[in-house]
Amino acid sequence: MHTSFKSFVVATTTALAIGGTGGMYTNHNLSNLYQWYDNSAIFPNDPSFSDQVLSPAEQIASIRDTLQLNMSDLASLLRVSRPTAYGWLDGKEPSAESQKHISTLAMIANRVNSLNIIRMDLLIHRPIFGGKSLLDQLINQENVTDSLQVLKNISDKEFANRRNSKSSSKSITPMNEAASHNSIPIYRS
Repeated sequence: MHTSFKSFVVATTTALAIGGTGGMYTNHNLSNLYQWYDNSAIFPNDPSFSDQVLSPAEQIASIRDTLQLNMSDLASLLRVSRPTAYGWLDGKEPSAESQKHISTLAMIANRVNSLNIIRMDLLIHRPIFGGKSLLDQLINQENVTDSLQVLKNISDKEFANRRNSKSSSKSITPMNEAASHNSIPIYRS
């Protein structure tokens, strides 16, 4: 278990007990909470999982970088103006409702990252989902689970095609080399 989370739980439960909320956490309740934490899909037990919680600014930067969005698209996705999006990236705190939306988008960005979709910048604007792009679906807060898998398949096929076309072009003789081997000089008199 991540020690920072245990520290957070202890500090939070102590504050709740001292704060006079009437609730009291026993060792048994804390044990159940730790067990939920250890078994949760939200906090996977794999070495790549970061022990730190990302700030809204870090989440927004991750969303922008992973989805390869320009600031106008990012602002549309966040449902705010560009200056507000810049402010959030600089550390201004979004509202609680906006933070929830940002967290949801950050989870989607993590999923995109785990799928290793190559050249997302070429895919995110393609209107291949009933005339909508992935960006359109995200802005409309639609479920994109199936769309991400479709984009992964397209990405893999396009990457293989690019790789195959590059490897086949290696066997082609460059034009200047072919001309020097196969040309007959023309002499003018």
